[in-house]
Amino acid sequence: MTDIAKLIEKELLRQQEESKSRERSGKWSPSRLGRCMRYQYWSRANEVETNLPDITALKRFEVGDLFHDYVQNFFTAQIEVLVETDDVKGYADIVTNDEVVDIKSVNDWAFKFLLDKEFNVDKAKPEACMQVSLYAKLLNKPKASLLFINTKSLATVQCEVNLGEWIARVDTELATLNSAWEKKALPSASPRCYAGKECSYCSFLQKCNQLEGKV
Repeated sequence: MTDIAKLIEKELLRQQEESKSRERSGKWSPSRLGRCMRYQYWSRANEVETNLPDITALKRFEVGDLFHDYVQNFFTAQIEVLVETDDVKGYADIVTNDEVVDIKSVNDWAFKFLLDKEFNVDKAKPEACMQVSLYAKLLNKPKASLLFINTKSLATVQCEVNLGEWIARVDTELATLNSAWEKKALPSASPRCYAGKECSYCSFLQKCNQLEGKV
């Protein structure tokens, strides 16, 4: 019997290995805004990652990509729109006449929190708010929102982002990052996302721990 699971894993690992030799843009990535500034600095500098995602994470990322493609198929608007300046490069998921929409796939457990009447997207997803707000600013769109899609049920929740607040925060963050970049001053380790667990998911964890004398 053909082991389909092994074929999938082999392909995902092949893609991961191929990506090691791919040069990054040399610019700030909107999808990394709001995360640790040292992580963002090393990402822009194309530093070698010391902690690559395991096969479980690779599968999760692939599922997210599949759902992105599925949702984008429903739109006649522009999709995967290049957004680039001298210092920033990224791709907006969906761009309409007056709005930028960024798609975020979540599992069934995480989706339940989105349905809570107390859910506040500004507090829960600051990094995602910064990303889509930057796209809206650079594309001159007056509105931005985050579309969360449940990977189990295809249920969705769409949250509008307060551009006035987030564009100001994005401007401050980019100013800080650019200052560090120009001075060649490595920022301090400052995990800010994922409920304090950002370091656990960082692709530079080992490198950072060595620098901090934690190994």
